[in-house]
Amino acid sequence: MSSDAVPSVVVALKDKATEEMIRFRVKPTMKMGKVLGKYEKHKGVGPGTFRYLIDGDRLPSSEVNEKLVQKYLDEYGDDDDDEGYDILIECYLEVEGGAIESYVASKLL
Repeated sequence: MSSDAVPSVVVALKDKATEEMIRFRVKPTMKMGKVLGKYEKHKGVGPGTFRYLIDGDRLPSSEVNEKLVQKYLDEYGDDDDDEGYDILIECYLEVEGGAIESYVASKLL
């Protein structure tokens, strides 16, 4: 292994509905869109089915891992080593519309 080798990081995606966690080992320069696409393919759903959050902030799929990795490790250090991942991304089903409208309509009827 040469000293020029790019280190890999483990990105864990956790489905908040089922608590299932999938881990991907990726290079820091890989775009998140590719990682998220692999996750969606694994789950058997189409693009846009999930919204992704890291530490409560929505993750744009175009963000490059390198910036994300550096920001995450600067804030949290290496304290996630015992968990088996470097970065945790939470996955929520994307919801369109609103329950408030249906709730208000049911109360008015």
